[in-house]
Amino acid sequence: MKYTNDDLPIDLLVNMLGPLPDDRFVSHGCSRSPDRIGACDLRAACHIHDFHYECGGGKAERFEADRVFYVNLRRSDLGKLLSTFYWMEVRLWGHVFFNWTSEP
Repeated sequence: MKYTNDDLPIDLLVNMLGPLPDDRFVSHGCSRSPDRIGACDLRAACHIHDFHYECGGGKAERFEADRVFYVNLRRSDLGKLLSTFYWMEVRLWGHVFFNWTSEP
């Protein structure tokens, strides 16, 4: 599924840490993972994480993108265990999707 800011509930977006993508940015939601778990809607957290990955950078920028992702998962009311699981997955496999604009 693809998302823009307009596809996401505004109350989710305003609760997220980090700058919001501009209205033209399109993300793929929580790639290879559910966008929702029970009542927790994770789309905004994943949307902003995709934006940070698209902005790219080096190791420090990727680590910060993943740190903000974890915070936003917790703000989405996802429990600590599942938030940690999502964070570990992006730390292990996210390097493939990150826009490296300097040495990894």
